[in-house]
Amino acid sequence: MKINEIIFTITESLDGGYEASAVGHSIYTQSENYNDLPAILRDAVKCHFDEDKTPSIIRMRNSNIILRYIKESDIADYVKWTTTETEWMDWDAPWEDDEDDFVEMQKQNLEKEQNFYSKLEIETIEGEHIGWVSNYDFDFEGEKVTGVGLDIPAPEHRGRGYGGVALAAYMAHLFAKEDVLFTQTWSGNAPMLRLAEKLGFAEVRRIKNLRQVRGEIYDALTFAISKTDFLTNTRNP
Repeated sequence: MKINEIIFTITESLDGGYEASAVGHSIYTQSENYNDLPAILRDAVKCHFDEDKTPSIIRMRNSNIILRYIKESDIADYVKWTTTETEWMDWDAPWEDDEDDFVEMQKQNLEKEQNFYSKLEIETIEGEHIGWVSNYDFDFEGEKVTGVGLDIPAPEHRGRGYGGVALAAYMAHLFAKEDVLFTQTWSGNAPMLRLAEKLGFAEVRRIKNLRQVRGEIYDALTFAISKTDFLTNTRNP
């Protein structure tokens, strides 16, 4: 059966250049230059499909951002985001107070060997470091599951599609090994609730009145999405 569209997720390679993997298909390719990727992807798709089944649309999931591993110059941004530009903390688990530990964790990440489940930094095509996507384990109904999250600290970089593109690309990457992904937030975090809905997450748990933020009480929310639903939502946005 012919499909009309195929989607690739793009990440920066640890050794330089870029890596592209198709969502829902076993197609993987590389390029030293980002601008060469469209032509390389077209060739890869032609090689993978029979001529009469080749998708007519090839889309790069993160065409306005790059996902890459952490590098030394990012530490200055993390210091800034935990000392002077801290508005994002009003949304990301604002009941926690561990900014000093957070910066130290990023320094430790520089020394770690990067792997499939590594946290990834979000960078614009122009080369500006604007945030990160990450995953974490937690217990859900007696099982260890994988949650995902993202942060874009500077308000001027929000509302431009970066977060949705970055998280969707990261999820597509993780779904190579995971069958279900989760995300957690609180009922007062309207931007994350909108993004979860847009990406196809469904609420699977609500704990009433668990979180207190700036004197107000909110529910703790857990959402989940299966690999099958994610691929369906990606192909039919």
